[in-house]
Amino acid sequence: MIRRLSRCIREYKWAALLSPLCMVGEVAMEVLIPLVMADLYDYGIKLQNMQVVAAKSGILVLCALASLSFGVLSAAFASKAGTGFARNLRHDMYHQVQDFSFSNIDKFSTASIVTRLTSDVATLQNTFQMMIRMAIRCPMMLILALVSAMGISVRLSLVYCVALPILICALLCLIPKVFRIFDRVFRTYDKMNNVVQENVHGIRVVKSFVREDRETEKFTSVSGTIYKDFCKAERIMSLANPIMQLCVYGCMLAISWIGAHLVIASGNNPDLGLTTGQLSSMFTYTSQILSSLMMLSMVAVMLTMSRAPLKRCYEILTEEPNLTSPMENAVMEAPDMAARLAQAEAARSAAEALELKARNGSRQEQIQAAYEVWQQARAGLQVAEKTFRRIERLHGEGVVAAQKFDEAQARYEASAATERAARAQYDMAVNGARREDRLAAEAQVSRARGAIAEVTSYLNETILTASDDGLVTEIFPEVGELVGTGAPIMNVARMDDVWFTFNIREDLLPGIAVGRELTAYLPALDIAVPVRITRMKDVGSFAVWKATKALDRFDLKTFEVRARPASPVEGLHPGMSAVLRKSEIE
Repeated sequence: MIRRLSRCIREYKWAALLSPLCMVGEVAMEVLIPLVMADLYDYGIKLQNMQVVAAKSGILVLCALASLSFGVLSAAFASKAGTGFARNLRHDMYHQVQDFSFSNIDKFSTASIVTRLTSDVATLQNTFQMMIRMAIRCPMMLILALVSAMGISVRLSLVYCVALPILICALLCLIPKVFRIFDRVFRTYDKMNNVVQENVHGIRVVKSFVREDRETEKFTSVSGTIYKDFCKAERIMSLANPIMQLCVYGCMLAISWIGAHLVIASGNNPDLGLTTGQLSSMFTYTSQILSSLMMLSMVAVMLTMSRAPLKRCYEILTEEPNLTSPMENAVMEAPDMAARLAQAEAARSAAEALELKARNGSRQEQIQAAYEVWQQARAGLQVAEKTFRRIERLHGEGVVAAQKFDEAQARYEASAATERAARAQYDMAVNGARREDRLAAEAQVSRARGAIAEVTSYLNETILTASDDGLVTEIFPEVGELVGTGAPIMNVARMDDVWFTFNIREDLLPGIAVGRELTAYLPALDIAVPVRITRMKDVGSFAVWKATKALDRFDLKTFEVRARPASPVEGLHPGMSAVLRKSEIE
């Protein structure tokens, strides 16, 4: 239940998280202020040390400003989160009600649904704001104040061990009684809203039968019940305040008595024991501890009040409509399109593989092989070059014949050509395919994707989605029948947009104009309803009533007159006949 309603926070999560964080900062500053004040008195005012007074006063001002800032931010974030939560909850509940059938509405009653959308949501909003503020502040204040008080004097803190159980027992006795009353109050709210709704909707009947006094008596009875229950709950909870005051003043008297002896025993020396400043801080912590416990009880009461609204809103959100649509869309089978889609996807896969090959170039093994061939050719070129240079030098000295010199030069040039060819092969393997090949591969991929897009568009057309909500009145093709492109499949009638069409002879049109109101009789409902003319149109020459050209007169035509109900008519459906009496248009 809590988990389902927590989904309504949605975009306000950060505000809901920042509010308790700011509240923790405010509590920390409020607990720190009494300690600073104790030091201000003990080490500053008492000893007349103005430096300590100035420093501690500055710290007090900063703590107060920080506490104020944290409090304002916490309130702002809590308000934003609370109102946002209520907005989303009311939105979800309203849209859930729109899907309800008549049996679902009868299960809750209209008055109960209205109460859940208004009063219950407002109660949950207040509870949520209290949860992210007071439900964090009270325990934190109680714990930190207790720890700080024990840090000052454990002996004095034992006073709380007597006061806290008394206050807790009193609250535990009062709260269960209030629980039952608030559960009864919210059920009575439904009765009161039902009485008001019946009276307002049937006010004509009430006045016709002179039942005003009876309706007033019914409302007074229900309203009086709510008044009595709230008064009883307030009387019970009013007992908590005197009990709290008794505990607070009792603690202060005990702390004053015991603390005075401790101050006298220590000689008001901070190093030897309790001081006057620390004693004054204990009074502040007493108020913080007991008031936090009291506020915690109020939080418990608020949670109790919200238990019934929480359950009621949860019932709306989780209620399953009895009337559901068997399918969202009308789907036509197209096995040829499915086959074409499979072929297009296969062609795209092949094209993407070729593109990947063209983009990545040769494999690493091929590149390595080309590199080795190039290195081999380089080695051969180096040997041929050395041989050629040696023979060239010997030829210059006349030792080697010209024939040997020419052969060595030819081998050197051939080795150089072989090395260049091997280098070219290696570069081609590294660079991969040509730019033209890569562009061609990319074009093949684009072509395959275009084919898929084309087939997908055809498949999307097999899913029929109505342009507006309505009722399927007729389905033209039979199951398994082949339907061509552009052929009508079904008729959908809009239930919220009904109009009447009257074909009126031309000589009966005087007085008929757009905007005029007439009275039409509905045989299906056996009622007469006011209608307003919205359109007039000549239906064509085929609607000639009588030929009068032989008598030197004009032909009488028919005009289509469209009218809409002046107000919603319950039970009116498309296709119902409407009769416009001749007396209405004359």
